[in-house]
Amino acid sequence: YDDAEVLFTQAIEKRRSIEREDDELVLVIIGWIAHTYMGSGRLDKAEELQKETLGQWKRLKGADHSGTLLAAVYLAGIYSRQGRLSEAEILEVDVLEQRRRLLGENDPDTLVAESNLGNTYPGQSRYKEAEKLAAHVLEQRMKTLGRDHPDTILAVESVAQTYALQGRLEDSECLLLENLEVQSRIMGKDHPNTIKSMELLAFTYRSQGRLEKAEELRSEALRLLETRLDKDHPDTIMAAANLAAIYTLQSRLNEAKEMRVKILAPRQKILGEEHPDTISSMQTLGLIYMQQQEWGEALCCSTPLVKVTMKKYG
Repeated sequence: YDDAEVLFTQAIEKRRSIEREDDELVLVIIGWIAHTYMGSGRLDKAEELQKETLGQWKRLKGADHSGTLLAAVYLAGIYSRQGRLSEAEILEVDVLEQRRRLLGENDPDTLVAESNLGNTYPGQSRYKEAEKLAAHVLEQRMKTLGRDHPDTILAVESVAQTYALQGRLEDSECLLLENLEVQSRIMGKDHPNTIKSMELLAFTYRSQGRLEKAEELRSEALRLLETRLDKDHPDTIMAAANLAAIYTLQSRLNEAKEMRVKILAPRQKILGEEHPDTISSMQTLGLIYMQQQEWGEALCCSTPLVKVTMKKYG
């Protein structure tokens, strides 16, 4: 990500030396830089840059231009990573409406917009709405692209996730096992999408009470992410948190505590004190301390947690 940022910045400087500030290519490259910030976990910088880019696209080309809509998609993605799902949803609904109006119901870009919105709904516990969107996207992907296309694989994953969240665990497991085999064969075992499928299958196993299988998958996912990404990257931290949750269910509290302690500081630094994942980390670590009767440490977790929760929710 750092190398990409340097290259994009050099490209902007070169382009600006020969074109205007509102040159479309400059805006595209700035959007790419914001995307690299998001990928490397620098969400505040990504948001700042992407909001500026979206405003420039609207001023330059209007609200329904493809560049404006893509900038809105990227900003919605940043909001989602920050846990600001309502703000992400507003942008995604608008993009989807524009895509349907301009391109039609089954255009590839419309399906991407549907998929993005469908991926936001589960975080809001709107599982039926998510399933409806995911099922339509999958139907169209299968029809036009075939089972082994990467976009179809992602669509299967989205449907499987909605099944798992609604308690349809066997249906979810069936889809995810097939998907994982296809992904490993086509994309490779260490591809981010393959790792995501491993995590989803582990979630299904956990929900079924099959903790050893869940642990095996989550341990492998964490190992792959630590090799591929920085240990403080949000995706790596999330994988560690997921594995710690399995340890807790297995009553392996010392291992869970050690992992929870390691991920709390990076979450506070990268995501901020008020991010839902940071709040969850403080809460879970505090509960482990209480289970082990480490009351002083539990108080150290609960005091800032109460302050953050009162500030955020009143």
